[in-house]
Amino acid sequence: MRLHWSRVLAAAPILAAPTLLSAQQPPPDPSMPVTIKAPSTLEAAPKPTGYESDLYCFGYLGSVADPFVAEVTSAQDVAEQVDFASNDLLYLDGGADRGLRVGDEYWLVTPESEVFSPVDGASLGRFYQYRGRGTVLSIGAHSAIFRVTESCTDIPIGAFLKKFEPIPIPLARKTPPAQPGDLPSGKPQGRIVYSRDGVIALGQDMPVIIDLGIANGIQPGGGGTLTQYVPCGWIP
Repeated sequence: MRLHWSRVLAAAPILAAPTLLSAQQPPPDPSMPVTIKAPSTLEAAPKPTGYESDLYCFGYLGSVADPFVAEVTSAQDVAEQVDFASNDLLYLDGGADRGLRVGDEYWLVTPESEVFSPVDGASLGRFYQYRGRGTVLSIGAHSAIFRVTESCTDIPIGAFLKKFEPIPIPLARKTPPAQPGDLPSGKPQGRIVYSRDGVIALGQDMPVIIDLGIANGIQPGGGGTLTQYVPCGWIP
C-alpha cells in the first residue's frame, strides 16, 4: 500500500510552537534616586596592620621590675653555646612549685632599658624584649626543662618566662595621608617613646611604642598622622 505524503502530513499531530517567557521588568521611576555602588578594589579592602614578627618579636612596656614565673639558669649545650635558638633545651629554676605544667607555652623575654617621657622625663616603665617562645617539656619539684619552639633572636641564659598569650593582628583600611592645610583630626595627641634597637630615623613598617593607650581611646587598627612640631624661627 502506498501512502501519499500529503495524507501522512495531514494525519500527523500539530505541535504548538514553544512560547518564550521573559520577565517583564517595570520601567525605572525617574523620581527615585539612583545609587551607584563604587567598585570594590584591593586597595580599599581592609588589610592587616602589621606582621606577626612586628608583635611576636618586638616587646612590651611594663613596670620597672616585672615579676616572672621562672628564669633560664642553664641549657643542654651550655658547654658549647652562649646563646640559644629554636629546638634548644633550656633548664629553669622552677617547676611544680611555680605552677608550671607540661605543654604550657611561654614567652622568653629579657629586661632592657628603662623608658622615660620626652615631655617631663618621668619614668614610663621598662621595655621587655620578646626573644622567642617555647613549651615546658618536663617538670620536677623545683626545676623544669623547656624547649624553644620559635626564636626571634639569640636567647641568653638569664631570660625570663612570661605566660604566652596570642596577639591578634587587626585589619584596617588605609587612610589617605595628611596634606598641608588639613584641619586637626581631633584625635588624641601623643609621642613616640621607644623604637626597636634605639633607631632614631624611622621609616615605613617599623614598630614603635607611643605614650597613648586604651585610656586615651586608642584601639587596635586605629590610624594616626605623624607630625613634627617645629619651634618658630627654626628650620630643621
